Amino acid sequence: MELRKLFTPFLLLTLVANSNCQQTPPLRIIPQPLAVAMSEGEFTLNSDTRIYIPEAQTDWEMAARYFVLLAEQSTGYRLAIVPITKEMREPRPNSIYFLPGNTDHPEGYSMEITPKGVFIRAKTAAGAFYAVQTLRQLFPPE
Repeated sequence: MELRKLFTPFLLLTLVANSNCQQTPPLRIIPQPLAVAMSEGEFTLNSDTRIYIPEAQTDWEMAARYFVLLAEQSTGYRLAIVPITKEMREPRPNSIYFLPGNTDHPEGYSMEITPKGVFIRAKTAAGAFYAVQTLRQLFPPE
């Protein structure tokens, strides 16, 4: 079963200028992102994948718990949710991070998907929840 391979090729869902001006084929997700840059590689979700959320922010935890539920239903993995602490210096590989970030809209978000991890930046917990909606659409259909 190829559910563990989450993204092929990995996606960089941030505002990035395309230097050679070629059109990127649209993703089949709703709503369509404002910008997408695709590169080689993949992020693989497995039983060791961890979900990191801002410490002491229970509203952000709801978005993470929803993703954990979706992942468990699809793969059988029970992913751990871990608070981001001040002691953390480097991102842990094979993890999904929910991070505070600035967006133009309170419910907006940016998502960077690399072979080492997924980094979701949102201004609010609602933005993090909408990012989960995008992330779930990137899973294989099985």
